[in-house]
Amino acid sequence: MEQRERRRERRFLVREPALVRVSPEDLVDITAISENLSTSGVLLRSASLVPRHSRVRVRVQLPTGAELRATGEVARVESSGSGGYFAIAVKCDHPFEPFPFKRSEGRIV
Repeated sequence: MEQRERRRERRFLVREPALVRVSPEDLVDITAISENLSTSGVLLRSASLVPRHSRVRVRVQLPTGAELRATGEVARVESSGSGGYFAIAVKCDHPFEPFPFKRSEGRIV
């Protein structure tokens, strides 16, 4: 029997640098790599653990220099086991907002 896709929206393979800020008061960004994204969420890979249900702000840098930004809640966290990283699924409050490239800011490294 064929398994049906449970996701409501299409996911796009986007493997780009990302920054995650946990709660508005936290002044430190966690580095991550986006694995895939949709209008309502993103799957990130990071060496840093972000607890489930944490409120976060996510910034994904696109190859064009533009940036996608969203706020949301960590819906799921999985350890890679021997890989030393965490898969962090974020459910966004609203669709990602694009921000144009600003030359003075450069790329997220």
